[in-house]
Amino acid sequence: MKRVVAAILAPAFDPRLRACAARLARTTVERIAVVGPTRANVFAGMPVVTLPAGRRPLATALGWALRGSCDGVLLVDAAGLELRIDFDAMLARFEHAHAVATRHASGIDLPAVIGVPLFGRFVRRAPGVVLATTPGVELVAGLEIAAPRPVEESNDLVQVA
Repeated sequence: MKRVVAAILAPAFDPRLRACAARLARTTVERIAVVGPTRANVFAGMPVVTLPAGRRPLATALGWALRGSCDGVLLVDAAGLELRIDFDAMLARFEHAHAVATRHASGIDLPAVIGVPLFGRFVRRAPGVVLATTPGVELVAGLEIAAPRPVEESNDLVQVA
């Protein structure tokens, strides 16, 4: 079984980070890092390390993954917080692939599981570009989470718009 770690790239604090980290903790990933600004104690009691993003958060995440002698990293960005992604299915497909990426309405991008041999390709290029131009990348569908419909109140009637 391939050894995989997970890194959440967080350009800004987002309250959904804890829920995403909890979902990842229920998978087979060995370790989880959040790269970017976080609030104190938001991950208390969870197997999560926080890393400062610096100028290149993706490079920070890949460097952290390499130091852990893993076979790959599951990268989740802010868009991944908005999608219904079956992380277990992605990890299972990675057992027989060198990368597994998400197909969005706008193209191929993160979340993705990337094998260590591909890390160098991500140093200077956007993940979506690398994933879309690398032969043999397995694709999974990223299902958009529908925004809640606004509720309008009128006297004692509640109507869903």
